[in-house]
Amino acid sequence: MKLKNIMQFIKFAVVGVANTLVDWLAFYLLIMLVMPDEKLLAKAISFVIAAINSLIFNSIWTFRKEFLTGIKDQNLRFYHIISYFGRFFVVSLVGFSINYLTFKWIISFVASTSLANYSNILGLFCASGAALVWNFLINKFWTYSKEDIDELTPEVKRKRLLPLNTI
Repeated sequence: MKLKNIMQFIKFAVVGVANTLVDWLAFYLLIMLVMPDEKLLAKAISFVIAAINSLIFNSIWTFRKEFLTGIKDQNLRFYHIISYFGRFFVVSLVGFSINYLTFKWIISFVASTSLANYSNILGLFCASGAALVWNFLINKFWTYSKEDIDELTPEVKRKRLLPLNTI
């Protein structure tokens, strides 16, 4: 594996840990100060806040070169930023599902073993690991995949700009 990929993975993991703290902090602030009886809504809001935080820090730190390359065309900058956010959010939703299902599967599996007392912590570690691998790989190879803007035809550029020109 290339050193660049390893460094990107480490950066992605650091952002992920910080992002988990943002998610938890937002959740607890919401249920303590704003909506104490709306835990599911608070969790949904904290997830969105965490996804935006993750997008920002992964764009400016982890995948900086790919992100800056993707938005270098002034006319398509807004389009690419929205594209990155949409892809990132989809990846995050699937990652959340992988995290949840892995956690559920691990605690169910471990419950009938001698490790039953450790099912929650084992579930959290396995779920976080599975989601981390998914999120990193898909973000690296899909969300932040490089598209050589210079090679786009004028027609493709015009089609991508069309929604912006109608606003």
